[in-house]
Amino acid sequence: MTSSLPARLDFHQLTGRFYGWSAGENLRYFAGVTNMNSIVTARRLTGTIFLLIAIVHIWRLVRGIDVMVGSHHLPMWLSVVGAIVTGLLGFWLWTLSSRAR
Repeated sequence: MTSSLPARLDFHQLTGRFYGWSAGENLRYFAGVTNMNSIVTARRLTGTIFLLIAIVHIWRLVRGIDVMVGSHHLPMWLSVVGAIVTGLLGFWLWTLSSRAR
């Protein structure tokens, strides 16, 4: 059984001090992952976060949940705007990440 790891693996190589890379780049290098498109990953992650926030706004509208910040009540129309804006942003980011492939 052959291993892709070097014969001598020390702490500095794993932490990036030896090569000047970050620890994540070292782990991807040792795992054999060389084709990572970080823009696509960032767009999908951000789009997912925006879509989850939109779902929370819609859940607040459907359930009629009252939100207070300090002594102020947040009106329901604020969740309507929030759901539309975050939903569109999330959908747009997912569309962009699909085109970038």
